[in-house]
Amino acid sequence: MFGNKIVLVSCTLFASLVPLLWLFTTNFLVLAFIEIFSGFVWAGLDLSAFNYVLSSVNQERVPSTISNYNFFAGLARFLGPLAGASLIPFFDASPVLGFAGIPAVFLVSGIARLSAAAFLTASLHEERLLVPYRKRPILIRFSHLHPSRALTSSHVHGFKGGSI
Repeated sequence: MFGNKIVLVSCTLFASLVPLLWLFTTNFLVLAFIEIFSGFVWAGLDLSAFNYVLSSVNQERVPSTISNYNFFAGLARFLGPLAGASLIPFFDASPVLGFAGIPAVFLVSGIARLSAAAFLTASLHEERLLVPYRKRPILIRFSHLHPSRALTSSHVHGFKGGSI
């Protein structure tokens, strides 16, 4: 069984670890790999969160839900770094676990993200689970494309029928 919750929970946990990974290296190549990892994780998180929200509402409420989701996601993407930057002077004066300034903000951010992830992902429930279609390998399924007839629904939905 596959679903948005599995991807959402795993990506949330991995995204929580990213600021903690920044604490342990100053090597440019290692930081570059952490950022590549971060890009994949955030892409998965954004996609699965959006899909989870859409699968949780009625069809009539989809447009307003998309609008609200984008507004609050943008607000969080603006306020999060602003809050972190405003905490830097505080952590310069009061180190946390031996970290001061920006590294202390990374540490607090990672701990806060892990705490929020543990709290919020426990309350998630999957609206619909997806069962994988694996009767035939994908190369065999898509080797039956007929340009003159377009894709048939068996290629897309896994059952025989008319064209799309």
